[in-house]
Amino acid sequence: MSSELVCLTAPRDLVGIVARLSAVFLVDAKSSERFWEFFAANIRNRNTRRAYYKAVCSFSDWCEGRGLFDLAKVKPIHVAAYVEDLQRTHSKPTVKQHLAALRMLFDWLVRDGRYPGWSSTPEYAEEGAAPHRRSASLVPSAI
Repeated sequence: MSSELVCLTAPRDLVGIVARLSAVFLVDAKSSERFWEFFAANIRNRNTRRAYYKAVCSFSDWCEGRGLFDLAKVKPIHVAAYVEDLQRTHSKPTVKQHLAALRMLFDWLVRDGRYPGWSSTPEYAEEGAAPHRRSASLVPSAI
């Protein structure tokens, strides 16, 4: 790994948010780039982008508080525990929004092959077949 400083900036509408993003999603330059691309290129609606960013920051803080500083070590059981914690203090729509934000972000990060153990997308029986959803979301592909 080089010691070269890589400057990646957040989308302008996320700069003013006071949520602190931990190092969970920003472990290296490529991960940082994919993370910011997710918000800048993948989510068009400004309000959705801000809400999802806050949700992801909340999850990052939760992970950091439990000693999870590397995204590669975050497993579906951690997301499930986070959702359980959220259900104690937040409304159902808020919990669903947080889960949707995490699902979309993990899908985005998995696409480039950096986290092959994660899969939250539909599983296909064979090429060209109709999608068959697994019953649980955000499950590891190798059980």
